Amino acid sequence: MGHERGQRIEAFLAELPPPADATAELDEDDERLETQRSMYQECLPRRSNSDLTYNRVELGRDSLKLIAEGCAPHVVLALDDLGEYSNSIPYAQLADDFSPYGRCLLLEQRSDCQRPADLRAGGAYRGKIDGRYAISLVLEGNVYASSSYFYERYARQIELSQRTISADQVRLYEGGDSPAIFDLHLQPDGSLTGTWQQQGGKALPV
Repeated sequence: MGHERGQRIEAFLAELPPPADATAELDEDDERLETQRSMYQECLPRRSNSDLTYNRVELGRDSLKLIAEGCAPHVVLALDDLGEYSNSIPYAQLADDFSPYGRCLLLEQRSDCQRPADLRAGGAYRGKIDGRYAISLVLEGNVYASSSYFYERYARQIELSQRTISADQVRLYEGGDSPAIFDLHLQPDGSLTGTWQQQGGKALPV
C-alpha cells in the first residue's frame, strides 16, 4: 500500500521538467516547480512506508478505504496536485481477520447481526464521553493486546493498554502526560457504558 503511494509520487516527479540551473534567476513558474519538487521529494519517504496510523478509515458498501492526507502543508496547499492518498481493500480480502459479527455486518450484510455477549471477543464501538465528545473505540479481546480509540473530530489514534478484561467488563489505560482510564461494562443490548477519568480528574460517563 505504501509502495503504491510512493510510486504515484515518483511518477509525478519523473514528469516534471528538469531542475533549473542553480545559478539562473527563477521566474514565478520556475519557483513553483522547484517548491513542488522539493515538497514531493520530502514527502516520498513518508508515503512510501507502511505506517497507517494517521489514515482516516471509511467503510463502504463492499470495501474498506484508507485515506492519508496530501503532502502539502496548508500554506502551500495549492501546489499539491496529487491531493489525498487512498487505498480500497475489498472486505472479501479481509475475511480471515473479521470476527463472526464483522463477517455478518460487512460480508453477509445481514440486518440480524448480534454482538457477541463477551467482551473477550473484541469489537468496535462508537459513543460519547460526557455526552459531548464523540469517540470510536476498537477493543482487542486478548488481555495482553493493545486497544485504541480516537476522537472523531481529530481522527488521531490513541493507544490503550488492557489490565483487566472479563466477559462483561474491561479496564483500559491510556498513557502519556495525562493518563486516563476507561472502566466499561457490557450491557444486555450489546452496548458499553461506564466512565472515563483522567488522573486526578472527575469521572465522566461514557
